[in-house]
Amino acid sequence: MAPMQDRRVNGPSSTAAVTSNSAPLHVYSFPLLKASEIYSVLRNMHIPVNDPDIRKYEPPLIRKIFEVFIETIMGISKEEMSQPAFSGLRALDFPELHEESIPELTFFRTISKLMGYCGIYDFNFRDLLHPSPKRLRRQLSALINFAKFREERLQTFAGLSKETEDILIMRSKQQDENIKLEAELKELQQEHVAEAPAIEQLRQECQEYEEEINTLNTKQATLRHETGLLRTRTKDLRNEIATYDAQILDAQEEIKRLENQIVTSPDRIKAEISHIASSVEEGREEVMRHDKRQRELLSMRDTFQRTEKDMKKTIQGLLDLETLLNKCKEAKQNVYDLKGEMESNQQKAIEYLSQRKRLEKVLEAKQRDLLSYKEEASIMMQAAESALEAARQELQQVENAQSNAQDRIATNHSKRREIERQCQEKEAKYQRHVLEVAEMFQRLSSAVTYYNQAMMQAMKLSSPTS
Repeated sequence: MAPMQDRRVNGPSSTAAVTSNSAPLHVYSFPLLKASEIYSVLRNMHIPVNDPDIRKYEPPLIRKIFEVFIETIMGISKEEMSQPAFSGLRALDFPELHEESIPELTFFRTISKLMGYCGIYDFNFRDLLHPSPKRLRRQLSALINFAKFREERLQTFAGLSKETEDILIMRSKQQDENIKLEAELKELQQEHVAEAPAIEQLRQECQEYEEEINTLNTKQATLRHETGLLRTRTKDLRNEIATYDAQILDAQEEIKRLENQIVTSPDRIKAEISHIASSVEEGREEVMRHDKRQRELLSMRDTFQRTEKDMKKTIQGLLDLETLLNKCKEAKQNVYDLKGEMESNQQKAIEYLSQRKRLEKVLEAKQRDLLSYKEEASIMMQAAESALEAARQELQQVENAQSNAQDRIATNHSKRREIERQCQEKEAKYQRHVLEVAEMFQRLSSAVTYYNQAMMQAMKLSSPTS
């Protein structure tokens, strides 16, 4: 069990320390406050004190101060302490005799218990009826120190409770996000399974298009070479046709010139006619050859033009195939990107599942520990209640003895003193029981505080930081 922390009072804040001596119980040390500091704290608690001098505090004012501390620390009001605490009060012969003594006894028990919590173990009725300034200063210092210590611990507990709520909210959000990611992952997996045949078909079509484009590129290179040769040949043939056309024109001019040189001599005319006829025949044959050659060249030109048109169509088809191939590559890249995104989402989902399982295991372990502590606390509280009930029964016996002694006090003064002594012994025994119960309660409180701190630290360590 972790010990209580050291506490010191300095203005509005305070500290408390635990030291141990040869006694079996822990002794809670606390600083003694100055009278001015005590006065300031009492004024802040709206307690009607008008003088910082503790020596001037009367028993009614001291009782009022103690009642305020009881209500502030323990949550027990003055009216609750004024109610009869014993169910067997009506069974007494003269219950009206105890109407004032029972509230006084309840108040004394409550303030004694509170003083025990604060580290004051020698509190008695004399501190209420005939207070000593020195003891009162020590008692008020202990009460103030414990009140501030309790306030700080409540603030710490509230902060830890808020952190616990935030962690649980974050865990719930992560679970919701994990469920959402799992649904998205499942949907993506289903889409991937549904699109797998189409993706495979696109991949095969892309491979076929690549092979076809490679073949067409080879054909295109061959056709470009052949087209270049045909263009060169066409140019040469056009030049040759132009030469033949010029020769035909020259021959026609020669015929005209020869016709102008014709003479009237019959022999000469015959010879020239014969020569001209042979020349004309040769010219006709030459013209026929040139016409045939021209037709061949025109046919070749038409063939070249058709080939060029087919070549343009082939090139356009290659460009279309290249565009389609680029689209296929883009679709393929999109498929790869989608696959990578699916793998990333799947990895994130696995991480969220692992993190959720770790948090659930930690939470289950802490819940089991908390249940164990609650069971232990319940057992200890039952033991404390049993001890308190035994003390009440003993006190009831003492009160009965006191009642009987009051009946015989007029006749037997010595017996009255003996009964009072027995009452004091019983009261001392009851005080020891109260101290034991207070110690058990303090240990339980420290154990619960230590467990809460350990649980919060473990939950912080187990939560994701990135």
